[in-house]
Amino acid sequence: MTKERKTSSPVEQGSHLHMAIKLLKAENANLEKIIILLKTENQNMQRKMKELEYQNDRFKITQNQLKAELKREKEMVRYLHNVNKKYERTLQKKEAESRQLRKEAKEAEMRSLKRETKDVNNNAKETGKDTEIRRPQPPKRSDSFKRNKDLAAIKADQGITTVSNQNANLKPKQPAQITPAIKQSNSSDDITCEWEDVTDVLGFLNEKVNQFERLLLETGGSSKSGSGSGYSSSDSMTSTK
Repeated sequence: MTKERKTSSPVEQGSHLHMAIKLLKAENANLEKIIILLKTENQNMQRKMKELEYQNDRFKITQNQLKAELKREKEMVRYLHNVNKKYERTLQKKEAESRQLRKEAKEAEMRSLKRETKDVNNNAKETGKDTEIRRPQPPKRSDSFKRNKDLAAIKADQGITTVSNQNANLKPKQPAQITPAIKQSNSSDDITCEWEDVTDVLGFLNEKVNQFERLLLETGGSSKSGSGSGYSSSDSMTSTK
């Protein structure tokens, strides 16, 4: 039957069948063109996909590089943070040492200033003591002076009793005759005395002068003679000296 159809008579022009065949052929040609366009579009899309894949690979590489760089930056930040802490501790130590040194320097300066002011005050006091008028102070008396004074008073009392007994039995002696006995007693007292200070000597001499004045007054007052009245304390001072 197919052979019969193939060997059948050709289609008449202008018939419906002829028109349908033409339309189908034209539609087929259009479809072939569309297929060609789709193939070219597919090729373009594949090319773009390859480019996008290449860019994606590049982006992945860049991302990995950025991750590694970020990791290095974090490590660097951590290292710098530790170094900063170390430097801060060192700076705090240096500041503490500098404060301690400033404090010590200030204390040393204050000590030197106090020492200088003290020296200036001492010098001012010494110069003031040198310039001011000094009044004579009474001599200080030590224990040895008191003992010597007691011994001298006992011996002076003994001398007074002996002199009064002699005056009762004998005539009043001249001042020139009295002074040798006084000198003898004074020399004997001075031999037994031991002095600890020059002021003790001066005090003892003053006491001796007073004792000699009392002796002269007692011996001279009983006679009431002109020779006895002429003997003064200044003579006794010169005789003791």
